Amino acid sequence: MKYIILVSLLLFITSCSFNQNIQGNVVSQENLEKINATEQTYLVTNVIDGDTFKIQNNQKVRLIGINAPEKGEKYYKESTDYLKSLVENKEVILERDISETDRFGRLLRYVYLENGTFINLEMIKNGHATAKSFKPDIKYDHLFRSTSNPTDNCINLGCPKDTQLVGNKKSLVYHYCYCTYADRISKENLICFSSVEEAENLDYKETKIC
Repeated sequence: MKYIILVSLLLFITSCSFNQNIQGNVVSQENLEKINATEQTYLVTNVIDGDTFKIQNNQKVRLIGINAPEKGEKYYKESTDYLKSLVENKEVILERDISETDRFGRLLRYVYLENGTFINLEMIKNGHATAKSFKPDIKYDHLFRSTSNPTDNCINLGCPKDTQLVGNKKSLVYHYCYCTYADRISKENLICFSSVEEAENLDYKETKIC
């Protein structure tokens, strides 16, 4: 248990240190050079949607930590077009976290332009994607969640202003309000919580998703 707590603390400190080197949506030159020293640059050939694109070897890349509308969903075109405007036919730097690929074989990566623009963060800040945890790939999870403004997301779900989490009365699990699955809870099964403690005191369990 002590080991787990220590590792979690180190990851949080690393994330906070990196976050301090971001101005707006742009990574400092020092941090970009560190990333570029260990990662390769690729040409984006085709954008599929607001969180997925193809690179020059026809490999699909999935942006870590965000979720954008799928084809057929509301705002799909706007989200896709915005990512196209950012990366299509441009060179990008891909940063790996823990996992190499997802279950669909897509590379899981943080994406940067050569000028330092942090694409994952850019998509969230401009409202074209929401934060979504990809455990164990959570290096910038705190940054993405705070940027996604989960309190506003909770209000949009119909909860009071002090809500931090929502639960599903049917499955007895709770989600952060930015989570895609929070949107799928029916009104009759939705319950609002102001803290993790409140949810767990009522025997709700943390979801493995977000």
